[in-house]
Amino acid sequence: MLPKSDFFSARDVPLFDVIIGNPPWNGRTGQLTTAQDWIAARGYLAPAKDIAWGFVWKALEGVKPTGLVAFLLPAMGILHNTESQAARRMLLQRSKIRRIINMSDLCFQLFDGAQRPTAFVLYGPQKQVQAPYRFEYWIPKADLNLRLKRLVTLSRADRLTFRSDLVAEDSTIFKRRLWTRAPEERLLQYLRTIPPMSSLVQEFKTFSRSKVKFNRNEHWVIGQGFKPAQEDRLDDPSYQTTVVEIVTRLPYLDASQFQAIAIPHVKVKPWPTAVVHRAGFDAGFVGPHILIPQGVERAIGRVRAAFSEQDVVFRSSLQSITVPPSQKRKAKVLTAVLNSSLAAWFYFHDTSYLGADRAKVPQGELLKLPFDDPENMPDPEKAFKAEKKLVALIDSELANTKKLLASQHNVLSVIDRLVFQYYGLDDGDVAIIEDTIDYIVPAMQPRRNAGLQSIWAQTNSSQRAEYAEMLCNALSPHFCVPINASLVALSSDVAVLKLTIGDQVAPYDEDICGDFDNFLGSIAANLPIDLPGNVQLIPDLRLVVDRDMYLVKPSALRHWLRSTALADAEQIAAELVAVAARHGKEGGGHAGG
Repeated sequence: MLPKSDFFSARDVPLFDVIIGNPPWNGRTGQLTTAQDWIAARGYLAPAKDIAWGFVWKALEGVKPTGLVAFLLPAMGILHNTESQAARRMLLQRSKIRRIINMSDLCFQLFDGAQRPTAFVLYGPQKQVQAPYRFEYWIPKADLNLRLKRLVTLSRADRLTFRSDLVAEDSTIFKRRLWTRAPEERLLQYLRTIPPMSSLVQEFKTFSRSKVKFNRNEHWVIGQGFKPAQEDRLDDPSYQTTVVEIVTRLPYLDASQFQAIAIPHVKVKPWPTAVVHRAGFDAGFVGPHILIPQGVERAIGRVRAAFSEQDVVFRSSLQSITVPPSQKRKAKVLTAVLNSSLAAWFYFHDTSYLGADRAKVPQGELLKLPFDDPENMPDPEKAFKAEKKLVALIDSELANTKKLLASQHNVLSVIDRLVFQYYGLDDGDVAIIEDTIDYIVPAMQPRRNAGLQSIWAQTNSSQRAEYAEMLCNALSPHFCVPINASLVALSSDVAVLKLTIGDQVAPYDEDICGDFDNFLGSIAANLPIDLPGNVQLIPDLRLVVDRDMYLVKPSALRHWLRSTALADAEQIAAELVAVAARHGKEGGGHAGG
């Protein structure tokens, strides 16, 4: 092909061995029409008319049967957007994917001037009939090596293998597995046994199409506020406007004045004109209602919600859930749940944008959150007790809204504890959620001008002790004997934790042994495995000698979280069971990595 020629209009072009590129995303002048015409003519899919999909399909037809395509593509449109699942399924079936590297977490540090996350996709043509196949999915994370050395590091947890037929039926797996491991996946499965909010609340756009008359005493409906008209376009006949009188009659709540949990009484004037661009969901202006901003504060990761009985109007950056007056108690519990770290954790993992692209939760995905009445929760007795306290807490905050800002952190902590109780979570579940909210969410997609993230720092003795305690507690049921842990070696890059099976219970200690100095030095020197370019593999090693197991781990905090201990325990137990099955007895030497 000639430079600047149209990829979709080229004729009589030979098949290539390899096609490498960074195709345009969305559309560009002169390309969108030819791309869409080509896609439609050949029966391919292109969700949201994203031109990147056209390049994916055209390149697949442009390589030899043994050829490869290597593209940098938009992570959201290709991997994360649930509306792209049909196109992803088509790609999985019509090509053979070799490897996907999802660079969502490190995009703003890896690429100068990056605005949206990207993913590297390596794929090629497939045979006419293809059985399900496996491919690699790499999910590198931003860390200190990337910041200081421009090196991308990959740990054991960052290198996954997927099966094509399972991915084709799971619309959220690429986004979800950015951060989840087996314990997080299990907690998500547990939460999905509870009905989602969508079984209670309907979206306004869906409800309006149903032709059912809205009944305030019956319907829970969510919708956005009005969109103001642009004054300089009012004389433009093509610019759509409508008249909504209610916005000039009720107090106007500006999004900047929004306050989570409970909003002080709004005393400002109404919106100055009834002429707006879009009316929005006007029934949502009338209380009682739950008000929710669309955006999420990136550093905190929590959705913010407030219960209010006051009638107010607001712009489309806010959305409202109408509450039947007889169900205010349920609405107060839901308000608390929406503000909780449990909800933040769920949205972080199980929605398309938050944690991988823009800091927001789309309205439809907001309704995925599991929620039900206390009598239907997994532990009704605990749920009823928590419900009573949550309602009392919201009532207290409504009565003291002027004092809310001064005490909000404490209020959120209380809400978290009660919501954990409402959902019947155990200590392991709580550790998973708290680690995500305290360490992972604040560090997600850091910018180049961001400071040192705590999850990148070297772990301290207290954090290592918490990891060891969680690991031993999680392993003990698998062996029916006590398991003790001690740190035997530590450097700036690597630490070695010793697990002993079968001794009397002993507290965790850090007995740094001089005999390990040479061993640790050789491990630290040889642990990074260089790949072509600026990528290093850093495996976690596990060595078994008699009744002792030695865990050789990077010393950064990310690898010593309590939630990491739960995932490590599952892998350790599985490996030891496999060793016992192979050798028919305990003991022997074994290395995993």
